Amino acid sequence: EIAVKARRAAAEKVLRKKQKEMIKKRKIIEKKAAIRKAEIALRRALVQEEDTYKVVETYKQGHIDRAAADARRIKFFEEERERERLEKIRIAKLQRLAAKKAQEKAEVLRMQAADAFRELGGD
Repeated sequence: EIAVKARRAAAEKVLRKKQKEMIKKRKIIEKKAAIRKAEIALRRALVQEEDTYKVVETYKQGHIDRAAADARRIKFFEEERERERLEKIRIAKLQRLAAKKAQEKAEVLRMQAADAFRELGGD
């Protein structure tokens, strides 16, 4: 009985250590993801600022029509990027839903197989 308790304590200690390692890894991954998101946002902001600067400079030079066309083009591309982002989010949601349904169906089939096995006299 003492040996069983000792083994259980050792197993729990190893498990706690692995859990701590997983938490550390998850925090590192979350930090890296946050950094990536910040870099993307910064790049996007820099591009927008550069585009805005170009439109203003074109306008200042007296090319009003070209500045207006550039502004419309920039707005169109920003809207297009936003549509693509929303589409990716929608697709990801649908994929998660499909995976969940497939998992539920697999669980039902597993339960049916277990029931059939029991009916045939298995354990």
